[in-house]
Amino acid sequence: ARRALFTVELVNHNTNRYQQESVVCKMRGSVTPELIVILGSHIDSTAGWFPSSEAPGADDDASGSASVLEILRVLAYSDYVPKKSIEFHSYAAEEMGLLGSADIAARYKSANAQVHVMMQMDMNGWNPRNLNVIALVSNGVTREVNDFVKKVITAYCDWPAREM
Repeated sequence: ARRALFTVELVNHNTNRYQQESVVCKMRGSVTPELIVILGSHIDSTAGWFPSSEAPGADDDASGSASVLEILRVLAYSDYVPKKSIEFHSYAAEEMGLLGSADIAARYKSANAQVHVMMQMDMNGWNPRNLNVIALVSNGVTREVNDFVKKVITAYCDWPAREM
């Protein structure tokens, strides 16, 4: 019965510029399914672009993808049924200029999709200067979302949240 809450779609971006597909898993809401909460990450890497440099795929963005998939796994195996629909996006071609997410955003805009909130998870756990903080993007974001995320971080993490 829970399986009926979920659908999975491969999104072909119809371009010769890149051959990757994005993946969108949807968990249907029970009260206002037309309102969409999106948790996103990207599934491409810079691996192979610069043969003499490191390929940061484990952090950029396997860490964000693992976070999104873990949230999906926990919700899928729980009794939780969301009021709003929740979508789990894994974007293609983000390292090439945010192409997968831009294409999906354009499609949603064209379809007048009602995106309530979107949270992008990218490079979770990145700590290059040993700052031991959880960094939150502070420009172009919804203040209420960042405030909520800070509360979650404070409740469950040893490291503090810091807007960057």
